[in-house]
Amino acid sequence: MATLSADELAGVAAEAQVQFSAILEEIPVNKAQFKTFLNTVDSALEQAEIDVVQNTPAGPGKDWLLANQNVGRELLILVAKKRLEVL
Repeated sequence: MATLSADELAGVAAEAQVQFSAILEEIPVNKAQFKTFLNTVDSALEQAEIDVVQNTPAGPGKDWLLANQNVGRELLILVAKKRLEVL
């Protein structure tokens, strides 16, 4: 598990700016503040991944998550999408 590089986060920031611009949604912070926010989100997601693995009981499920980190990330994305839809 690892956080995104500065270049990868810059790409996320650029993509977010394009998406928000397309729907005329203003980002009410400067670029440095937005970068800090994205770093915070990335770090929180990293911690969430760690927490999920640590809190999964030993056994085949935990072994599966450890061997296939992309699976855990996909599950986090599915839950996040449902939260976006419902909450």
